[in-house]
Amino acid sequence: MPRRVPKSEPVKRPSRSIRAILLGALLVLGGVLNAAPPEERFERGLAAFRAGDFGAACRSFEEARRGGLDTPALDYNLGVCHYRLSNYRQAREAFERVAVHPPLKTLAHYNLGLVALDVGDRSAADRWFSLVSRNSSDPRLQTLAKSQLESLRNPPADSWIAAVSVGSGYDDNLVDPIDKAGTSTSDWFLEAYAFALGPLRGTIKDGVKADATVFATRYQDISAYDLTFWQGGVAVARPLTGWDTEAGVQLEQSTLNDDDYLRGVSAVFTGDSALEGPWQVRLRYRHNRFDALSSRYDQLEGSRDRLEARGRRQMDDRRLTLLYRFDRNDRNDLRTSTTFTSYSPVRHTFRGGYDALVAPNWNLQAELEYRTSRYSDENVLADNSTVRREEDRYRADFRLSRRLDKTWRIVSRYEFTDNQANLDRYDYTRNLYAVNLTAAF
Repeated sequence: MPRRVPKSEPVKRPSRSIRAILLGALLVLGGVLNAAPPEERFERGLAAFRAGDFGAACRSFEEARRGGLDTPALDYNLGVCHYRLSNYRQAREAFERVAVHPPLKTLAHYNLGLVALDVGDRSAADRWFSLVSRNSSDPRLQTLAKSQLESLRNPPADSWIAAVSVGSGYDDNLVDPIDKAGTSTSDWFLEAYAFALGPLRGTIKDGVKADATVFATRYQDISAYDLTFWQGGVAVARPLTGWDTEAGVQLEQSTLNDDDYLRGVSAVFTGDSALEGPWQVRLRYRHNRFDALSSRYDQLEGSRDRLEARGRRQMDDRRLTLLYRFDRNDRNDLRTSTTFTSYSPVRHTFRGGYDALVAPNWNLQAELEYRTSRYSDENVLADNSTVRREEDRYRADFRLSRRLDKTWRIVSRYEFTDNQANLDRYDYTRNLYAVNLTAAF
């Protein structure tokens, strides 16, 4: 497959793109009479570019810039030279300077998408090509951008994607995984995560696909909360009247402190809007059935129904995400000779997220969430009084990541949780700090 080359204007044949860049630059500078040294250096850069000596071309263009020449054509040619030399940071900076000029904005965005692809940042590439697809007035450039988006969002039939993450952190108030109460204990932890997704037949969006996830957390001192989780499933995906739909089945199993914990099976139905527009919408319904693998966890056995609606809007190099989730649980609950405790909450979750490129290779994510929980039945306490458990949880999550290369990035994370409950046992605040090394393949 031929190497992609940034274009100064959309053309049908990539082999003509460099010529188009050079002609555009000559037209911009053609009105300069009695050329001063910066323009002479610019001309030497063009000559070197034509000769295929991109290193010499970059040096001449940089000299012209230092000499006082400041034009979109110069920045564009600098971006192309650096791209051809795989100097992706310098190429991105040059195209970002070009993007402030409205006539070249969408063209610069397309080339920023190419740079993002070459450094392995598929999310950023998707954002740039989406901007071009929506905003370009040139149908040929729109076609190129849509082709790139199709390749990004619909990998070939034999293409699998995977991600791994390892990290460490500190939790100042561990939450009991069984009854979701704060424990007023703190500990350091290690965590690891791996995920894989790919088609068994057809493509991810039109065929049969499979996925698998493994997650594990290990605490330094409090091994009672060590958790390991496995999940795998298959789904059938089909495009349907403006929606990318899928229906699948997933199996899961977990251990707690290396003892068998829960096993589950779920049916999942998902629809992603495939229509053009500023918002991408996802609707999902999931029905879970949980079985306790030890009598100590019988109260968690039962079912959960979850409805979820998510909207995402791309705005240049920023992304806004809004989510609503409804959960209804029907669990066995816990009865003793004198007490009763409900484990069957009805929950409403509202979440907003903001994702932005704040500097080259640096990305900031901020997420705010409110969740209300109302339990189905009243608890019967030891003194024979009754009370229905009610909670309002507020959570803030901030992540700052730096891309190291095409595959790896390092992510620092801070999460604050304030769970306000009408029963003191479940009322807590929590601070969590973590650093993870992640990779996407």
